[in-house]
Amino acid sequence: MAWASQVSVVGHGEAGTSDEMLKKGLVELQTYAARIFLPLAELVDLEKERARVEKELKKNAAELDKLTAKLSNPGFVGKAPQHVVEAERERAAKLDPTLPLPRTSYLEVCALAEREPVLPDGPELREDFAPGYRKDPVTHAVGALRLTLPGIYRYEWEQWEHGGGAHLWCGPTAESPVWRVNAYRAREGGAAFTSNLDALHGVEQRQLKTGALRWGWREIQEEGERLYQVECEVIAGAALYFLTATCASSGDLGQVAQTIGQISVVNNTAKKETIHTS
Repeated sequence: MAWASQVSVVGHGEAGTSDEMLKKGLVELQTYAARIFLPLAELVDLEKERARVEKELKKNAAELDKLTAKLSNPGFVGKAPQHVVEAERERAAKLDPTLPLPRTSYLEVCALAEREPVLPDGPELREDFAPGYRKDPVTHAVGALRLTLPGIYRYEWEQWEHGGGAHLWCGPTAESPVWRVNAYRAREGGAAFTSNLDALHGVEQRQLKTGALRWGWREIQEEGERLYQVECEVIAGAALYFLTATCASSGDLGQVAQTIGQISVVNNTAKKETIHTS
């Protein structure tokens, strides 16, 4: 402080507020016993400091524009790994805490990943797709079978009480058709269609490039509610795949029929694939 031309030392209850004194060009230092005011212009080169701050602001603004564009791109948000998306959101929030972000989804992802959230409080951005969902159709692989479903469907393995289970896909609402797939293998020779579908409505059969497919539908009762269940058998060599799609409304049967029309089977070379986005 020896080089300062003016140093003011006052009690805590004296002089004006810090903002008022700053307008007069005085910066405040506080001790337990007093308030000390120094002339700011004599402590720093104001022109150099102004240029430095403006440069930093421009850099941050450019970085924020870049991050905002990336986070607004469905191709990035829908296909990039979830942890990469959340890291970019955290960077954007540090640059602008007022930026609307899907904070509820972010907290859910952090809880699932067992990591501490770092996003500050701020405005919420409503999302049409919850974490774990994709916006584009996704082709799922079960052995040689390829089943393409809307990206908003979430996959899980359904474990049955008495052993075994099924591949299960559920939509975002209780009314969305629920898909299940089981795979079986013939002990000898190639697989063949069963007689289980003979009594169904609208049974159709068609050849696939490396297999065959047969399907129909029936009404079922589940907990007193009438539902519509599509059942489909797909043959691929020695493998027999059994698919069901349970619908809350008969109006969903057309959509399910379109999905079945896209089912395919692949050769042994391609069986190693698991999932890819169409």
